[in-house]
Amino acid sequence: MPLAFAREIARIVLPRPKPAAQWLAAGVAITAEWRGRHLLEVRPPNQADGVQALASLGPCLASLPELTGSAQPVLTIPHALQPQVVRAAVVARALTGPVGRLSSLVEQLALGDHAENALRGGILHVATLPSGTRLIGVSGALLRYTTSGAWSIALRYTGFRKPARLGVLVDSLGRTWVGQYSLNPKRDQIVNLYRSDDDGQNFAIVRSFEAGAIRHIHFIQQDPSDDSLWLGTGDNDRESGLWRSVDGEHWDCIGEGSQLWRAVGLAFVDDAVLWGTDAGTDADHFANVAVRWSRSTQRAEIEQLVHAPVHGIASVAGQRIVLATGCEGGANESDAAVHVWLRSATGGWRQVASWAVGPQPYRLQYAIASFASGQAHSEDLWVQLRGTAKMPLGIIKLALDPAEWP
Repeated sequence: MPLAFAREIARIVLPRPKPAAQWLAAGVAITAEWRGRHLLEVRPPNQADGVQALASLGPCLASLPELTGSAQPVLTIPHALQPQVVRAAVVARALTGPVGRLSSLVEQLALGDHAENALRGGILHVATLPSGTRLIGVSGALLRYTTSGAWSIALRYTGFRKPARLGVLVDSLGRTWVGQYSLNPKRDQIVNLYRSDDDGQNFAIVRSFEAGAIRHIHFIQQDPSDDSLWLGTGDNDRESGLWRSVDGEHWDCIGEGSQLWRAVGLAFVDDAVLWGTDAGTDADHFANVAVRWSRSTQRAEIEQLVHAPVHGIASVAGQRIVLATGCEGGANESDAAVHVWLRSATGGWRQVASWAVGPQPYRLQYAIASFASGQAHSEDLWVQLRGTAKMPLGIIKLALDPAEWP
């Protein structure tokens, strides 16, 4: 789609938020907020606890109960392993400490949130194995925490600081996958896919992309319809691709060679696989879109023009899908706001929420919204905001009225 034509369409048809304020569609309400925490996953409902979200603040993993605003600690990384964690929470507390009028001003400006956001610290990934063992991702390493309370380092990241948000997966066979995500500006790194078959005790490289083939791995996910594995790579046209494997050993290319195949993650429904394109400032010749890959025809088609690069996507209850655009300051962005879109079970797209960009420079933090994993059975939507005017870093829970989204 030519960029000039796409911009004109965007100017005419894309909904815009009210300036510097949150925008919510009819049938959507904010039911809870938590500041200064990283959103990791949503646990499915059960009779004892209901739906809960797991989040982190510094070296602590916490559970956010559905009906309260307080965080209950689940585990804390032991001091001996905490050098692996950038403890941004300490800086945040120092900035918002009891210093009279200055403290009040700092709290109003949410500088504590900005500090933690800039340091990108704390627990970055959490994955639970069938045994109950948890794998905890921090800067530089993946830690292993057993049901007996024993801690160890499962995998030290070599040549990169952390996987991407959807770069750690425990599949239906109990295997753990980790995709290498590094800045790799010179494209001179070999990029590896790691796997553990023994409850996260040992990891081995199971696939490597030679230097110059790709920049990094964006995600490794499993399709709940058939248990196949999907892998996404980026960033330029040649490096962007989607790969699928039915056995974890052999990979078929679904598509590559253009920004159409550049995605940060996938969402799965019964008849299709969907994603949003992630064409950022390095590819602002491309107008970003939502894409549907049909299971029956195995062809991709564009469904919806969106405001900017897509930085988040998730499946939610009722065969619905949500995606979120971010702000990088590129020429292919229609405005300076983060937008959340919802796709109904019948295939219609509608914008449901938007937040204006915060005051931070793009170099410090893009304005983005992303989603917790594990929301496929949740009627509500858990969203992590970064770099927005509404919330520099934190979690918002949106209620989506089923009557509004048939």
